[in-house]
Amino acid sequence: MCFDMRFERTALYAHEHGFPVITSCLGLSRWKDMEQINGSGVRAAAPYDGLEYWDFNWRTIMSEVVCGAKHTQFQPTDEQWLCPGCGANNESFHIDENASDAVEGCEKIHDQDVVHCFKCGYSATGKTLSAKMKKKYNHVTCPTCKGHGTVPA
Repeated sequence: MCFDMRFERTALYAHEHGFPVITSCLGLSRWKDMEQINGSGVRAAAPYDGLEYWDFNWRTIMSEVVCGAKHTQFQPTDEQWLCPGCGANNESFHIDENASDAVEGCEKIHDQDVVHCFKCGYSATGKTLSAKMKKKYNHVTCPTCKGHGTVPA
């Protein structure tokens, strides 16, 4: 539904302004279903004569830039970064980035990362910390992205 709404608006704009092709980089994320995205694009372009959806696989040329490591399901905001052991904020944390296929500069927490709290000594993998925070902030697995993210319950 989300992809359909975005593509329908894009197709209308393209039609009204004389663009012959639409495409999207929504498929860059390995968590997204390329068939779902491309299907939405094709359906959105279909009602407009002369408008085509270009189903190029952007992952092939962006693989150097896109992080290949598995990100944790729950990605805390700055305000949610609190130690499960002592409640210290994110300034008390250190993350050992252990994910070998993580792209340098990726700011997300990866399953294999190890998070340490300097204040109380708490230590856990990114996956374990994510699961604790997901529960604490009452998030559930996102049904739309097939379990690769969370949403408030």
